[in-house]
Amino acid sequence: MIKALGYLIEFFIAKRMHIGILAYVTAIFHMRCVGIKLYNNLVPFISFLIVWSAYLENLTTDTREDSYNICPHGILPNIEKRLYPVERFYPVFYLSALLLSLTISFNYFVWVLASIIIFSSYVHRWIPGGHKKVKRLKEIYIIKNIIPPLGWIFSVWVVPFVYSGEQFIFEYFILIFILFLWSLQEEIKFDVPDVCGDKKAGIKTLPNVIGESRTKGVIKVTSYILSVMLFLTLLMLWNNNHPRQFDALIRNMLPIFMAFLYDHNFVDLLFKEGKKEYCNIGIVWWICLLWIFLVVDYPLNIYGYIVLRMRGNFSTSIMLSKYIERFRAGFN
Repeated sequence: MIKALGYLIEFFIAKRMHIGILAYVTAIFHMRCVGIKLYNNLVPFISFLIVWSAYLENLTTDTREDSYNICPHGILPNIEKRLYPVERFYPVFYLSALLLSLTISFNYFVWVLASIIIFSSYVHRWIPGGHKKVKRLKEIYIIKNIIPPLGWIFSVWVVPFVYSGEQFIFEYFILIFILFLWSLQEEIKFDVPDVCGDKKAGIKTLPNVIGESRTKGVIKVTSYILSVMLFLTLLMLWNNNHPRQFDALIRNMLPIFMAFLYDHNFVDLLFKEGKKEYCNIGIVWWICLLWIFLVVDYPLNIYGYIVLRMRGNFSTSIMLSKYIERFRAGFN
């Protein structure tokens, strides 16, 4: 029983299912932030399929740079080898997302297709079978960090919003830009544990170009900018007479604001340890926090979230110290 559970945990992390589930939860959360409830469970599930497929696809194309890292996905490579290679079926999962989107509307299908194209353009050469000098987008400095956040914006914000049929207002541009900067910040964090492997593979990232200390400064400054932009959006919604969106954002902004405000503790830990396991456990913890916030009624979800978030560093530290080696070495 313990071995079976261990295998499932290893599979869940190594095969990036936790990132797909994060897409599912955030699709619901981001729509709720603007007063939109997704009554069709198929919509966040399609977001899950798009993002999960994208990260599975990444597993098939990043073998070279991953080979330079000791623990590229939070679990040792020799442990990963015993897991079922579900990543080979990423085209099937992409196709499933497209077929399911067609059951909703053709317009919705177009936006789902756009999301898939953005993600796939990141890991493949633009000229199929082209010369090796033709770089993939992920091999181009700065562009490497821009494309995945764009894919996230389309998958967890634009695609669900298109389904809703709601009227687009100017303030949504600011919210989308906040989401873009936030996703960009997370993408940079994920590059921290891969500094050595990316250097050896010739891939330029912010941490291995400007140094980890300056990168940490960029991340922290971005968090403060995001906090200011979030309150600016609230003021604009109020001044421009959008009471429904204002009320929705004021009720649901706490997880976003606290992520901006208190994320520096996790950033310090990540830069100190430089291990992908910290990224993985951070994602799982964020999923748990968001899910609790979504399912508990207002205002109890506010109180519950504050308590859990304030205790988060202590809780995740216990998890890391107790289970980190088992994540790396496998559950034998």
